[in-house]
Parts: sequence; C-alpha cells; structure tokens
Amino acid sequence: MNRFDFLKQSVGKGLALLLGWMGGMSVFGARRKNTVWQIDPDKCVQCEHCATSCVLTPSAVKCVQSYPICGYCRLCFGYFQPNAPALTSAAE
Repeated sequence: MNRFDFLKQSVGKGLALLLGWMGGMSVFGARRKNTVWQIDPDKCVQCEHCATSCVLTPSAVKCVQSYPICGYCRLCFGYFQPNAPALTSAAE
C-alpha cells in the first residue's frame, strides 16, 4: 500500500465516520432542553385527565397563555410560575 492509497482510505473512513455521527445525532439525540409538551386544543374533549394523571415534569397542563383557546383554569400556569413562594397576581 502506498502513501496515496493510505490517505485516500483514511479520508474516506473519516468522512464515513463523520456522516454516521451526524446522522446519529439527528435521529437519536440532540433534543433541546427547552422543548415542551402541548395539548392540542382541537383534539381535547375536556376530560381533565391531563390535569389529574399527567406523568410529565412539568405537567402537560402547563400552558402558554392564548386567549382564543383559553379554558380559564383554576390555576393558570400561563400567569403563575411553578414552585413560586406565593401564588398571587401581584406585580413581580
């Protein structure tokens, strides 16, 4: 094996390894930590199982306030932060 064949094989294997790593990252991982679950308001049947049986942390019930789809919950996390010392509507 001469030097040219060695370099050609090395570059080919390096590119294959790089493409494999990039494909693996796109398929299996690199999830953002700031992604959230969202309940589809068009599929919701108002059973309230999401509020009582959610196993996600934070709960899937936590919403981003949207007036057109707002259900006016008893405790809206669109306004209150989880684990706050006091749940009031006072100014921050």
